[in-house]
Amino acid sequence: MAFLGLSVVMPNVKFFYLWSVMYLLSIGFLTRSWEKVVVYGYLPLSVYFVGQLYVFRFIQPWEINNFLFPDGRSDFFKLTPLLIFSMAITSSFLVKLIVDKVKSWWLVNMLLLIMFLNIIRLLVNNSFLPWWINMARFFEDLGLVIWIWWTGDYLSRINKKQKEIFWEYLRKTIKIVLIITSTLVLIQGIKGSPLGLVVEQSNTFPYFGVDTNELGAVPRPIGLMGDANNQGFRILTVLAAWVLLYVVAGGIDWKKQRWLVLPILAIIWLQSRAVYLGFFVLVLWWGYYGGFESIRKIKLGKWAWSFMTLIIIFVTVVLGVRFLGSVSTLGGNSGWETRLNLLKVSSRLISHYFLVGVGKGNFTEVAFREDLTGFMRTFPWPVHNGFILILVEQGISGLLLWVGLLSLLIYKLIKNNRYSLKIKSLVLSAIVAQFIVMFFQPFPEILNWLVIVAVLLLDDDKTDVKKA
Repeated sequence: MAFLGLSVVMPNVKFFYLWSVMYLLSIGFLTRSWEKVVVYGYLPLSVYFVGQLYVFRFIQPWEINNFLFPDGRSDFFKLTPLLIFSMAITSSFLVKLIVDKVKSWWLVNMLLLIMFLNIIRLLVNNSFLPWWINMARFFEDLGLVIWIWWTGDYLSRINKKQKEIFWEYLRKTIKIVLIITSTLVLIQGIKGSPLGLVVEQSNTFPYFGVDTNELGAVPRPIGLMGDANNQGFRILTVLAAWVLLYVVAGGIDWKKQRWLVLPILAIIWLQSRAVYLGFFVLVLWWGYYGGFESIRKIKLGKWAWSFMTLIIIFVTVVLGVRFLGSVSTLGGNSGWETRLNLLKVSSRLISHYFLVGVGKGNFTEVAFREDLTGFMRTFPWPVHNGFILILVEQGISGLLLWVGLLSLLIYKLIKNNRYSLKIKSLVLSAIVAQFIVMFFQPFPEILNWLVIVAVLLLDDDKTDVKKA
């Protein structure tokens, strides 16, 4: 846990590299096990996207007719400790496959197929990025799949006490991630700019308040992700994963979880309307299972009531400003019209690359090259619909694999007799919340912390589950 906290104040990239190595070595020293280094080291290392930066411009500034993109459009690659660790995980797991017996797992088999199809698309479609960067990104994605496989295999062999240690570690890790990320968002909002930390992805806030549906009256922080919508989506899915873990463990005493005000305020301040809708679905589930009753039982002192009054005023201002901006979406440059134009561009790409797609991460480059309407010269950005984006970049083959993976997850969840209706409805509500955000934003990442936690829980057949 110290790794997550101290990483925020690392003075530069070199210190973060050194701190990451020390973190992994400390796990190895304490456990004397490479397997535990993998199982316990991967997720904390994946929280921060810090490393040596390489930038590749694929659209020149003079080719874009929009002041929001003064430097054109670029893609970037970072050589992170996570990437190096992912390559080590993959290499060691290949050795494990040779010398040890490893179970076959439906999730990993499907994910491996998705990963390999993605790298084939990029190599065949002549991505503007150098081949070695495509391969590096492939190993980064593959590292996550191998971690899931390795962790599932680990959980299938350890005793009950060791399982409890792992799940407690996971609950605490997710809680700390939520606290750190949310606190950073709130401080950015108060300051009105990023803090200049190594873990931040940008030194400035993106333009906000220049569109007909963005009044820009309240600063919009970006958190760790460099984008408010993306950060809101990340907090939402990580929060859902935390709730799921605690409900499975026997339930949550909401009166002792006052720290949850941090991620809730962060979600509100990030001002993502799609995330608001997704969060509302989780609130409905929480309220149905007694959440509102829990609030009435909480007793607050005078100072707490004063603090709550300030929070209510703040929330009213933020939501009010965002609502006033949203009702003015009929202008020529409105968000809805922008999304419709991106869908028109996407339809052309789908007709040309229906089976295999243009390659993961290649939407903007290919759309700019093949767009006959000229719209991409005014807004060179991926289509704001995660499912359409998957269809364009990974083709119908990739989309069907992702849909098949989630369908199988939901099917196994419903058929599993170890879990109560409360737990099953939570997972389904969280996935619906995820889908809502993806429907309005360019997020093709279906495999997030929520889905990972749900799959690990379902695969852990010997986990004791209380009927919550």
